[in-house]
Amino acid sequence: MSALALILDAAARFPDHVAIEEPAAAMTYRQLLALARHHAARSAAAVEVLDAERTTDFIARCLGAWLAGRAFLPIDPAEPATRRQAMVRRLGQDTGGDPLAYVIATSGSSGQPKLVRIAHRGVPALLRAQIAAFQLAPGARSLWLHAPIFDASVSDWGTAVASGATLVIPTPDVLATPAALRDELARRAVTHVDLPPALLPYLADPPPDLRVVILGGEPCPVERVRALARRLRVVIVYGPTEATVCSSLVVAHPERWSFPAIGEPLPGVRYEVVDGELWIAGEALALGYAGDPEETARRFVIRGGERWYRTGDRIEIIGNELVFAGRVDRQYKLAGRRVELEEIEATLARMPGVREAATAVRELAGSTRRVLVAFVDGDVTEAAVRAWIAAEGPVWVTPARVVVGSLPRTRTGKIDRGVLDQCAVDPVPISPASPLEHEVAAIWSRLGLALPEREIRFRDAGGDSLTALAFHAAVAAHGIALDPGVLARDPTFAELVAEAQRGQASWLLDVAECEERGLEEHALRARPISGLSCSGPRLVLPLELDRARPAAPGAGGVVLVTGATGRFGPHLLRALRARDPRRIVALVRAPDEAAARLRLGALADEVEVLCGDVGADLLGLRSPRWCRLVEDTTAIVHAAAKLELGGDWDAHADANVGGTAEIARMVAAKPEIAWHHISTLSVFVQTDRAEGRHATTAVPSRDARVFGGYAQTKVAAEAIARAHGASTILRLGLLVDDSSHTLDQLGMTLRGLAKLGQVPAGASALRLDVTLIEHAAAATVALALHGAAPAIHHIASAGVAFGELVRAVRVHAAPLEEVSPATFVETALARLADPEIAMAYLALGRLHGGDRMRPFDLFLATGADFATETTDRTLAALGIAKPVIDDARIDRLVGAALGSDFVDTRRA
Repeated sequence: MSALALILDAAARFPDHVAIEEPAAAMTYRQLLALARHHAARSAAAVEVLDAERTTDFIARCLGAWLAGRAFLPIDPAEPATRRQAMVRRLGQDTGGDPLAYVIATSGSSGQPKLVRIAHRGVPALLRAQIAAFQLAPGARSLWLHAPIFDASVSDWGTAVASGATLVIPTPDVLATPAALRDELARRAVTHVDLPPALLPYLADPPPDLRVVILGGEPCPVERVRALARRLRVVIVYGPTEATVCSSLVVAHPERWSFPAIGEPLPGVRYEVVDGELWIAGEALALGYAGDPEETARRFVIRGGERWYRTGDRIEIIGNELVFAGRVDRQYKLAGRRVELEEIEATLARMPGVREAATAVRELAGSTRRVLVAFVDGDVTEAAVRAWIAAEGPVWVTPARVVVGSLPRTRTGKIDRGVLDQCAVDPVPISPASPLEHEVAAIWSRLGLALPEREIRFRDAGGDSLTALAFHAAVAAHGIALDPGVLARDPTFAELVAEAQRGQASWLLDVAECEERGLEEHALRARPISGLSCSGPRLVLPLELDRARPAAPGAGGVVLVTGATGRFGPHLLRALRARDPRRIVALVRAPDEAAARLRLGALADEVEVLCGDVGADLLGLRSPRWCRLVEDTTAIVHAAAKLELGGDWDAHADANVGGTAEIARMVAAKPEIAWHHISTLSVFVQTDRAEGRHATTAVPSRDARVFGGYAQTKVAAEAIARAHGASTILRLGLLVDDSSHTLDQLGMTLRGLAKLGQVPAGASALRLDVTLIEHAAAATVALALHGAAPAIHHIASAGVAFGELVRAVRVHAAPLEEVSPATFVETALARLADPEIAMAYLALGRLHGGDRMRPFDLFLATGADFATETTDRTLAALGIAKPVIDDARIDRLVGAALGSDFVDTRRA
């Protein structure tokens, strides 16, 4: 059965299932097949040249080519016209041979890309093997992450539509930041995703719906794979483009995975290791390179009467496993894309003014991040070299560093690559217009971003959220106050410098301004809505309510819970199920009810699931459904919130401020609803008035300055809740539990300190206000159900001295030497390219950096003392004992935060 037959069979069995879901539309299998037949009727060329775009129409055109007995070649729409025309010309130079399925340019090629000709014969075995290993079936939702110009995308969409699953096309900016990717996975209820290994660290705490992660393209850190495999199914795929995407795979075992094995060959594929290099034979082999018989003959060789492909991959045999050990040539994978150094050097050699050039892939000091470096001997500038490469090849082969000057030689006159691999690389940034611009450019370059040009954007230069973290740490170290949300907006270099010039005053808000913004948002949403009529009271919110809301509604009715799919939400739902007989409705953001149920997981069978969006108008519901919800609801537990470390007001406002205003709208429409608002101790901690004792009746001082978008929007949300109907406000501390959350702020901080082997003097005396997540859920439900006074509660399990965490790090990981803040700064500055070290530097910034770093010390290092006595007594009377956070508990928390790679190393 061919690959096309597999897809046609799925379409015949599931004609009305959703085959492809775009952000704003969906298409069934029946509709997809009709569109494919439409394109097939218009097919003409032997190889259809298609604009490579993640769209339903692109897949329909690929299937249409197959229906017409033709192949397809995806080309980036941004590809320079000369390169596009050259590729098309080379297609016409090949005749005969087995029927083609597709032709694809090898990723990362520069100059003249290799056009790999893939026959139909190898594709069905690939799809069947991957569908089985990925456990794909109708009901699964697979995210299409790989761009269509890469052969891995054939696996992405091919396995989905050949299994009856739904292929989910992401929003265009899904890879802009790791936070955006994780939000997309959660919001779209994705169950399967094929990720570049570079993104693996962002799934230490995977979304609840995610069941299977596929990793390939480059070696994966063993400990991270093992840790993820304890949470879900992890499939490692291996294979070159020349062997039809994937030639072997293996499911990572959560305990036994100890080296980067490449797995068992797929059916019809044979492996042999020849002089340490992996050779591949079988039906999956490509027919060769279009228009390049010499390269075809070099890489595809006859041995023992059989045709083999020489991969260039070094393989070691450990036990019965084949293990990837590097390259035998100078081909690399950077961020999952192939980079061939010889081809880049050939492209540079064609540049006017260049006498000779060499390239290397280098690791940045203090980091495992690798970047491309070009060494050029000639009468050229760095900017000219980068412009030449950018014009001749794709953006990812543009060097992050260019060093202009004479090249070192061996005694025989050859370029001494050993010297190049060791020499320091300190490029001169753009000619600075000011000392500030010079400093920002130097930081930009040190973090491995492409050399700064005034109009180059942060993401185009290679920036991501972890780079942003290191960037904020570095600018703070240089005394530069930078808006914590600016990098999330993907500024140009010039815009970044302008933001740095504006200083802290441009983004720092005081409590009064936060509250005013919140109340303005509330007023906007409180206006009557034309055409909306509920059987209850008029939909008009009063500006102020003097009377208290009922805190304990009678039996019956609905308890509405927001934030159900967040970290706190599932614990809250389980606690409600245990103590409240009423109907529980969980508001879940998703494209449809089925996806909403998938997001909620097993809890979807225990509560009612409502598909909506807390920050949208009327919670994203149609007005009749909203009215019915208002009429049915007797209590709301509003736990929804967004926390994006370093994000500004705009990054948080829709969920945190808009969502609270929407809850206030419901309560105004039906004043009998008891509203229990989940707030945070950061409304005090993240201000410049964090010291001193705070009673449960306390509110933040209106002239206090608030650091960071999360705290600013939570101050605004609490102002809405206090003014417009909340029965109780429950302020939680730093939520912790015994599971591993290595990429939250606390986990990253502890890991960064362990890597440095140092802790600054004074850190041990700092404090965290910790709330165990199970205690927070039980306490919230008990207080909400029984209407206990006062109306505001501080739910903090304990104030934990940072020194107790330091002690536990020493137990689990390595000795931490206590050094002066100045020494700590000096050590950390040399390694800020490591995001965990940057996080540790920022999180303890008040010891060495002042207010510039305060947006990043969320919940850490507070000197505040929160009154909990009344709340603790009330909870004790309700059977909720305050948990003891002793040494054993702290050891478990720290062990989970550090992760097994630190703990296992220590025990070894």
